[in-house]
Amino acid sequence: MKKYTVLSVLALACCSMKAAELDGTGFAGYTTNTVSQGFSIVAVPFSGFDTNSFTFTNLSLNALILTNGLSIGDRLIAFDETSQNYSYYSLTSTNWNPLQVTDVAPDTTNRVVNALPLSGFTKAQGYAFWLKTQSATTTVYLQGAVNTNASVAVASGFSLIGNALPTPLQLNDSSFTNANPWFTAGPPGFGDEIHAVVGTNYVKNVYINSRWKQVEYPSTGAVFTNDAAIIPAGTGVWFKRIGTTRNLILK
Repeated sequence: MKKYTVLSVLALACCSMKAAELDGTGFAGYTTNTVSQGFSIVAVPFSGFDTNSFTFTNLSLNALILTNGLSIGDRLIAFDETSQNYSYYSLTSTNWNPLQVTDVAPDTTNRVVNALPLSGFTKAQGYAFWLKTQSATTTVYLQGAVNTNASVAVASGFSLIGNALPTPLQLNDSSFTNANPWFTAGPPGFGDEIHAVVGTNYVKNVYINSRWKQVEYPSTGAVFTNDAAIIPAGTGVWFKRIGTTRNLILK
């Protein structure tokens, strides 16, 4: 990941969703993802829902992820886009226990992270979080309300963005770029960047010539290769935003 802690990542192997109608713009339901041993990026495919105001809200990660199928000692790592810090949690028999650790933030500074209780760490639909699991494969159960009009606010700096759709997402798909691209173009380090997972490796994608392109770094300098990577359903990417905050719509 260049300027932040590099984690060996295994993409989610599958994703399925079931839902029941909630209202005209969303559904209440659950999804299951199968993750492989080690680190995985897991998308947040649901919102919270306020039954008093009948509006969608950010969802507590504690309410989102069920502990069924997980093992004691599995880790959850949540990223705060505002502070650019991580919060770490370890699963006990029934709860996610906050951990105090010294971590390297995306800006390369070392910070002591005092995690909030997981019930106080909320995410909007369309973001993502990390899981570190111990079993060869683990089924992860997620629940919440599906907001079919959800968008993700991508601010300057790093964001952990999830593909909450039930199908793979091509970075150059018009639904991702909203038909009128607002991305900051430029060579590596000077424009917006998306760090995607391909197999167990990170692939950097930069926005140049009105398209996302994979970029490699041989000894002769940066080489732009084929079109950008596809984000599998239920997984996520690092988005490094250079410009001002914009809303990203994934649908």
